[in-house]
Amino acid sequence: MKKSFKPLVSFLIGIIFFSIPIFAFAAVDAGVNQVGAGIRLNSTSPMIIAVRIINIILMFLSVIAVCLVIYGGFVWMTSNGREERITIAKNILKNSLIGLVIVLSSWGIAAFILKKLIDGNGSPAQTKNMQPAAQNYQLGLGAVGACVVENFYPKADRSDVPRNTSIMVSFKEEVNPNSVCTNSSNVACTCNSTTCNNLNSNAIQIKNASGTLLTNVKLGLSYDKKTIVIMPLEYLGTPNIPVAYNVQFTNNIKNLRDEGIFSKCSPQELNWNFTVNGLLDLTPPKIITSGVFPPADNTKDLVASTTGSSAQGKIKVLLPLHAESDASFLITSKTPANIQNLEKFALSSSYQEISASSTDVFVITIDPEKNFVLAGGSKIRGSAQITMQNNKKIVVFPNYFSFEVPDFAAGNSWQINLKKPLSADKLFVDQNELVFSSNSTTTARTRITSFLLGLKDKSSENNLFSQVSVNNDEVLVVAAPGVAGNNILLSSSRPEAILITPLSGGSDGGVNLSVKDLPDQPMNSAIQINFSKEINPLSIIGPADYVSSTIRVINANESAKLAEKSCVNNSDCSSYKCLANKCVGDYVFGKFLLSSDYKTLEFLSDNECGINGCGEKIYCLPANANLKVRLIAAELEECTDNSSCAAKSPFINCASSGIASKKACKNSSAKFYPSANILLLKGVFDSSGNSFDGNRDSFSVGPVNIFNQNVGDVSVGDNFKWSFFTSDKIMADAPKISSLVPNNNDPNVNSTTPITIKFSPLMLNSSLLTGTREQNNGAEVVVHKLLNLKSFSNPVGYWISSNNNSIQNNGVFDQTIVKINHSPFMTNNSFNAQAGSGIRDIYQNCFKPSGSNNCAATASQSSCCFGTPTASLNENGDCQ
Repeated sequence: MKKSFKPLVSFLIGIIFFSIPIFAFAAVDAGVNQVGAGIRLNSTSPMIIAVRIINIILMFLSVIAVCLVIYGGFVWMTSNGREERITIAKNILKNSLIGLVIVLSSWGIAAFILKKLIDGNGSPAQTKNMQPAAQNYQLGLGAVGACVVENFYPKADRSDVPRNTSIMVSFKEEVNPNSVCTNSSNVACTCNSTTCNNLNSNAIQIKNASGTLLTNVKLGLSYDKKTIVIMPLEYLGTPNIPVAYNVQFTNNIKNLRDEGIFSKCSPQELNWNFTVNGLLDLTPPKIITSGVFPPADNTKDLVASTTGSSAQGKIKVLLPLHAESDASFLITSKTPANIQNLEKFALSSSYQEISASSTDVFVITIDPEKNFVLAGGSKIRGSAQITMQNNKKIVVFPNYFSFEVPDFAAGNSWQINLKKPLSADKLFVDQNELVFSSNSTTTARTRITSFLLGLKDKSSENNLFSQVSVNNDEVLVVAAPGVAGNNILLSSSRPEAILITPLSGGSDGGVNLSVKDLPDQPMNSAIQINFSKEINPLSIIGPADYVSSTIRVINANESAKLAEKSCVNNSDCSSYKCLANKCVGDYVFGKFLLSSDYKTLEFLSDNECGINGCGEKIYCLPANANLKVRLIAAELEECTDNSSCAAKSPFINCASSGIASKKACKNSSAKFYPSANILLLKGVFDSSGNSFDGNRDSFSVGPVNIFNQNVGDVSVGDNFKWSFFTSDKIMADAPKISSLVPNNNDPNVNSTTPITIKFSPLMLNSSLLTGTREQNNGAEVVVHKLLNLKSFSNPVGYWISSNNNSIQNNGVFDQTIVKINHSPFMTNNSFNAQAGSGIRDIYQNCFKPSGSNNCAATASQSSCCFGTPTASLNENGDCQ
């Protein structure tokens, strides 16, 4: 007995001990896993091939060694005490152990050498982008895209960053100013004032390669509290010598709920490196050629039209209408007659009706087993027994009702008339609804008439219906002339009671359009400005009144009146807003947004004028208007005398800047040093602090004179304007994807290749964001997906950039090329790219994923996954 027990114990210990290397090897990527759908990465690097070969060979040897251990244990277990068999088993186990030690030692030595090579210690330059380096990169950027960070600048691992750069990070939620800004006494404060613009080093740290902390900076927070801008007051690095910097945004940055802003991210920080190149960036930003939308247009189109026909429909009330009511229970008979009533009825939320009338009749009987049996509509509906709840006897019939019972006996019965709860009948007109509170058909017709006469067209504030009248028992509705009347949706909550004849027969009148210069743009257009460089957002984003000293959208008519001046029509006012015969404001109201790697500025008016295909509000510019957009350049950095310009050679002369009593550094060719007075936070300037080059002559003069894009006179100064015309039309076509790169399931993707998506028409760049966006429809919250990149294993940071293109090659942009940029992909992993309904085109129409050119989706299969229409998404609303 002892002799057989000892080998068994030894065998089990051996199995446990020798299994350890197998579990260790299971964590090593041997490069043999099947790659799923999505994007597959190129893995042809010689270093990666070497790692795979070594891993496979060592795993194979370890498997052989473990098999020998098992075989040795088997020999020992079956030896029946024979010494020669036990000796053989011991030798097998001993040799297996020696073999495993050799394998593990080989693996450790190989892993050490390969790790050093991959980390770049003594390795060729091309090995620096191998897997471990990529993993560290990704961990630092894990909060970008997939978590709370939307974008950042300068980008990670850039080696050409100028010494005079600013550092910018944009979040998806608002930042608590008190967590990032301090005053001169290092006390938290609310940012954006001359006494509160110091950086909180507990929340944000910027260090050079030697570990020196950057402290001589000014910090600003954008109007929406989502973008932090750090502006160094001294040049970074050393002249003509590259110097590396590390930026760390920690979880001490709080959101408005006073939570760490990275609390839900992994890791809980944003951390990246970049290298300044030892040079200054003195190239001022400009608007790229054809970089504005709507494009400059000098003459309004001529439109001659005739009145169209009106769409007509009918509403007929056929039955008395329901007002909302609760359920009521009435016991109409009981056997025997003297038994007590059932009490405290409660209707189930999943109540199942048994008849078409407003009342259901039930009989409850106690059978010989003292079960409660429910019958209704000549059918047995269920059987139940008493349960005790709060010391009360309760009987529950699921899907019907429950009640409290008195004393009872077999054969007792109760008949119950249940008057069913009713929801109020409703009439729907587009997004409007009428709730009926009376069942009188005469009263209903009167209420319908009054309701319809009060509805307004949101885009024009005119009545939605030109005529509403009662003819016998019908309500006749007539829309304003034009085909749009056919699209007014009439419906009811109970078609058998309210019969709807849909609106139809409307048609547009004859229109003769004569395009002059360029076509007038639909009034639901957004305004877009595309810059050549990254723009500092502090002076240029926010509501129109906040940035009015930097940018305005105004009436192009020079005689238009300012606020509080008398007016008759909207077109009399600079703001296109005349109320009570007074002009309101000096500019069109709305908001400015910066996106696309801080290079695209967009304006959306606040004039709500309709709903897009996803049920979201759209906003319109004034209809049939001549609008002008005006940008102001930032003031140049001031000097006092020539000595203050000495460090800016060859701009060594301190001369008048063209602004009263102010001077700036100038060279012998009368060109100014482009650096702006960034602390004013006024005017357009870039991430390196260079003032705006409005006339595109490669030099800055500050806010002196104005360049008119419509005329193109480059001799004037660096303020900028252009004008265009709007029509009274709304563009309602949804944008489409015309191409995707890489293709679905592409197996040979470079680890740094961005995902490129081509959309037509132009896109609203401020909607090209990551993550999701919620749309609140009252009681319902709809979640729209945006642009996303998902990894099936390791985290990946990603951010969005875009540029426009002219498909027609006529100088007018009509296509947007979107790029999902990312930290280096891990090899042998799959990734999914996603474009969702939260992104919109320049006319604010939502993208419908099923409507791309390469996906023939239907109403029942309305999503598009990997180029195939489908109705099946996972619980997160993503492709499976």
